[in-house]
Amino acid sequence: MEWKTIPALSNQAIHLVERIFEENHDITIFSDNIAQPLSAQVASLDLARKTLILRVFCPAGNIEDYLPNGLISFDLEKNSRDDSPLLLCFEKLQATHERIYSSLFEIRCTLADTLLITVKPGGVRVPFLLGMSASVTLDVYTDSLTLNARLCNLSLGGCRLQVPLEKSMPLTIHQQIPNIHIQFPNGESFRAKGSIRNMRPFGSGRYMAVGIRFIDLDRETRQRLLYFITESEAELARRMGMENRRVGISPLYLTTSHARKSALRHFMWIWPDQAGAP
Repeated sequence: MEWKTIPALSNQAIHLVERIFEENHDITIFSDNIAQPLSAQVASLDLARKTLILRVFCPAGNIEDYLPNGLISFDLEKNSRDDSPLLLCFEKLQATHERIYSSLFEIRCTLADTLLITVKPGGVRVPFLLGMSASVTLDVYTDSLTLNARLCNLSLGGCRLQVPLEKSMPLTIHQQIPNIHIQFPNGESFRAKGSIRNMRPFGSGRYMAVGIRFIDLDRETRQRLLYFITESEAELARRMGMENRRVGISPLYLTTSHARKSALRHFMWIWPDQAGAP
């Protein structure tokens, strides 16, 4: 699969961000250089220019430490009582800053092409948004400790997981994970070994973002992973309203209830003809 209209994806992405801003949300700026993240508020959002201005209070005044090489990374978390929480992670966006008063700063950043950047099949980290989900089980220690997690993104190189803060205590950077089991709604799954590359507080601090690199993938597992990535790319495009050859939901995201409804619609469609047949 290859998307030909990356700007269209950017437009959909910026409107998704706009919808989140209209609801209750938190913004958390993080940096690999600083352990303590910063909370931020939206000062303005320019849809035409795809620019976002954040207002940040930095007590120590060291805002440059959060913008290494002029790049900013932040989490956008939608909080809703009716819907499940939604966390978007924006990494290494071009940004500039201006001191407004003492420890108060404004940061201007560009949101274009931030959800998906490349059109190379399988060469992109697919974010799991708009109801896309896959269950993840980590065997932290063989036959002794298992953790459940939420899949945040997926690529050929690895994945990012959202782990409840209280469950993340046994995990450490560079730790080898003997078994990662990712299962999609239709029951299809794959297993791989992995290594924890990075960990940090996610969103407002109730979760840990755990980055995992897949290791020792054999040819069959790699091909299967590429299939999952390609299907997830197509499904994300469908849910974001992009033009795509596929009009129906990806088989990966068909649950048992979806399949039952599909079969029922098919039955209701053919029944009149069968009823009139000799």
